[in-house]
Amino acid sequence: MKGSVSFNKALQQADIVHLCIPASEIPSIGTIKRDSLLILHDSVMSSSDLWINYHQRDSAIAVHMLMNDTNKVVINSESHLKDRAQQHFSSLMLSPVFLSINEHDRMSAFSQTPLLLLLPLMPMLESWSNEGLLTPSALDLLALLKKRSERWTESTSASLAKNHHIRDLIEMMHEGIKETPV
Repeated sequence: MKGSVSFNKALQQADIVHLCIPASEIPSIGTIKRDSLLILHDSVMSSSDLWINYHQRDSAIAVHMLMNDTNKVVINSESHLKDRAQQHFSSLMLSPVFLSINEHDRMSAFSQTPLLLLLPLMPMLESWSNEGLLTPSALDLLALLKKRSERWTESTSASLAKNHHIRDLIEMMHEGIKETPV
């Protein structure tokens, strides 16, 4: 193909590189031009931020594209690259918003992780469903878990499972149960 460039050559020439892979896999993809804006997409932004800090990448930023109808992209509000990232995402007709990594990861734990924590129930629920033993609300839960499990990749699930705010979520849920009137 005339004018085509190899993946590695593109990485070495690109001014902006988006990666939607676990940060631990970044070294395996090839050499990225040192001054390229490296945009790491992550459901738990602290994972990518750890990689950025460890590798001292002054030109990398953690973001999370929420994949919703509002086209929101959460950008690390504490990064010196936030304005450059905002300009880039705005030029793509997306809606950038700023949150600290801590704010984002807490939101992610409270909004995404509950379903992740319930996924191990799916085989049991399916078995009981096959026997006609589930209530309508349990069938709704099973349908929701099936839908979510089909959409999440293993990498997304693994990333969500590493979110340190899961403890806060479980503690809040536990407190809610204790406060429920009998």
